[in-house]
Amino acid sequence: MRKGLFFSLPSVSISKTITTIVDRLPKDQFDIVYYNREGYQSKVANGLRFKAYPDYEKGYDTDRIDAGTSYFQFAETLVDTTISLLDFLCEEVEREKPDFILHSQLATWGKWIARRYGLPAVGLFITFVMDERIMLPYFRKMRSSMGAASGDINDVLGLHKKLQGLYKRLDLEGRPDIWDVYVNREALNLSSILPAFQPEPQLLDGRYKFVGFPTTVEAGRKEKELIYVSMGTVLNKDLSIYVLIIDVLKELGVESVVAMGRDIDLLQFGPLPSFIHVMGFIDQEAMLKETTLFITRGGMSSIQQAMYKHTPVVVIPEIPEQQMTAATVEKLGVGIHIPAHQVSGPVLRDAILRIRDNYQQYLGCVKTLCETVPDHAPHELAAAYIEEYLHNCEAPGEQNRIGDSNK
Repeated sequence: MRKGLFFSLPSVSISKTITTIVDRLPKDQFDIVYYNREGYQSKVANGLRFKAYPDYEKGYDTDRIDAGTSYFQFAETLVDTTISLLDFLCEEVEREKPDFILHSQLATWGKWIARRYGLPAVGLFITFVMDERIMLPYFRKMRSSMGAASGDINDVLGLHKKLQGLYKRLDLEGRPDIWDVYVNREALNLSSILPAFQPEPQLLDGRYKFVGFPTTVEAGRKEKELIYVSMGTVLNKDLSIYVLIIDVLKELGVESVVAMGRDIDLLQFGPLPSFIHVMGFIDQEAMLKETTLFITRGGMSSIQQAMYKHTPVVVIPEIPEQQMTAATVEKLGVGIHIPAHQVSGPVLRDAILRIRDNYQQYLGCVKTLCETVPDHAPHELAAAYIEEYLHNCEAPGEQNRIGDSNK
């Protein structure tokens, strides 16, 4: 049996995807220790041995992320988390003596700890690969079209300085790469997103394997029109967008469910018509089985769930990742992209009516996309890929080749 340490990011969407896959890996084949912040143990089926990260004041927290957080500011937050956890993680590796490391894409500490101890590592992705060859052209386009920036030079310099200190502390060779904070490419990388959502698939190589999203493809009965609205679990604090959406839903008179999370007082909307149901949280997968249209910010997990449940989408993105995903949604014909700076009542109403009037066309594109879903369950494919990778690492001379590819 092979022992692995799984370092995750404290994120609800990651817990519902990557952690679910890791939790289902064969127990007679893998002994996995799962690391996350306190409170995340209950978000999986408890088939993993759980250890909580120590509390940290400076590092990743969803409450510290908003639409104004630049690409490099967010990357620096991930580096701060690594610095805060470093002593604890080194002690855990030395105590547990794992055979390999698993880490979610943005849990940068997983990659650096694996390099520090010369361990094989597997990256786990729930978004597209944010390679600089993809992101740099996008940022240039943003600046030319809207005067927007991904962060000023001080953000870049601050991030690079922290990375230099981290490399020195871990005694790592090579020059720090500020883009690697997002990519964290390993010799083996397992992706849960449909390949069509990778903006530049030709940039990927054989080290990326699509295993599928941990849910089943099913249309549900969808006997009546039902609109579902959710702005996700991170960027969901903007009251004005909910007011705008609800006003449009009132005008259309469509049966709707609006999920707002814990941070918005539902009472401030006052009396609502009986066909609009407003609530804090909801079982999104179950909801999407019955939904004919999903209005979302475009988080990758939400988009994947919608596709697997055969639900077209209207995407109103805020951050670069969501904006790029929204553009892909429109390109694939599975929904409509409304840029955040263009959203208004009439624009949203037009998008909803356009999907309603051409529903079979949008639904057909969604179904075609789902034909690329693997026949095997994600955890079965993941187990096979990991076992093959670890076997190759044990082959004479193979470890050095893999180690070189990570530098």
